[in-house]
Amino acid sequence: MVVMEHRPEGLPRIGLFSRLTAISVRMLRHYQEQGVLEPAEVDPFTGYRF
Repeated sequence: MVVMEHRPEGLPRIGLFSRLTAISVRMLRHYQEQGVLEPAEVDPFTGYRF
């Protein structure tokens, strides 16, 4: 089974955003849980954050 990921144009995945901002993926997820820094979009099938 192949799952096609919906990738919003111009939005980086959480890993790239992490490297660009020097904030770990773990901290980005924590910030999302706390409502401090929300992703612009989350893929409903894969859970990838953009």
